[in-house]
Amino acid sequence: MRKKALLIGIGITAIVYALAFSYIFLISPIILEQGVPWIGSIVPVQIKELPIVRDIVAGVEKGYISNWFEKELSKKAKYKENEVCGECHKEYLDLIISSNHSSLACESCHGVGEEHSKLRTAWSIVVDRSRDACMSCHLNVSGREAIVTVDENHYPGVKCVVCHDAHDPLSISWSEGS
Repeated sequence: MRKKALLIGIGITAIVYALAFSYIFLISPIILEQGVPWIGSIVPVQIKELPIVRDIVAGVEKGYISNWFEKELSKKAKYKENEVCGECHKEYLDLIISSNHSSLACESCHGVGEEHSKLRTAWSIVVDRSRDACMSCHLNVSGREAIVTVDENHYPGVKCVVCHDAHDPLSISWSEGS
């Protein structure tokens, strides 16, 4: 029974990889648009006649694909300065400026804030309270002597924000004695 399940799993995996390989290296818009010279010798005629492949080729020929790529590549993330955040969140900005996080932009943790500065809603900004968010900078790895780091065994499973305020990182709101 286990052998049969293993063989079925391997078979499905092989099919998925074959389909992914075929798309990525044979019929993807980028490959078709750039006119890779060896494609004609590898892609069977049957694949070229599939409706989805014909649609991709037609899109390439009409310039739709290249226009889409150019449009997407021209988009830039629009960051705001901390002072823009401080217009509404002055108390947090004051804490940040006087803390060890003073060299960070708000968007270092919260992501691009352009939408939030327009919509001004709580759901339009990233508030990642996960342990991983803090550990992306504060995990004790070699070469990080300039910032306070902690070992991964420092209260494992407990979110950093339970004890620390990211806007005032040296303040501790909980201690083992309480």
